[in-house]
Amino acid sequence: MNSPIRHISGPLTRLTSLLAFPKHRTIRKLMRKLHHFHFNTGREIAVKPPRGVKIITVAPDGPLPVKLTTTIRTKLYKTVLLGAKKGEEAMQKILKRKFKKQK
Repeated sequence: MNSPIRHISGPLTRLTSLLAFPKHRTIRKLMRKLHHFHFNTGREIAVKPPRGVKIITVAPDGPLPVKLTTTIRTKLYKTVLLGAKKGEEAMQKILKRKFKKQK
């Protein structure tokens, strides 16, 4: 994930959806009405998965140092390093579980 697991998304504004989909009016409307709902539902499922389902989430602990259009090399580099670190931590958890089940 590119934001903390408990991040909640608000509805998109008309301007945001217009900039994202300038030629597709139907998609703009759907994104404004449904994006935040489904985004937040997905986050809720990741936090509280259904019984019998295990989800290992790879997400930063806090906001990333970059925004959607950041071009500052040092911030981008920090973000990549953070992603690699979080990915390694997730793999360690997965491997520990796998070895515990094999014993």
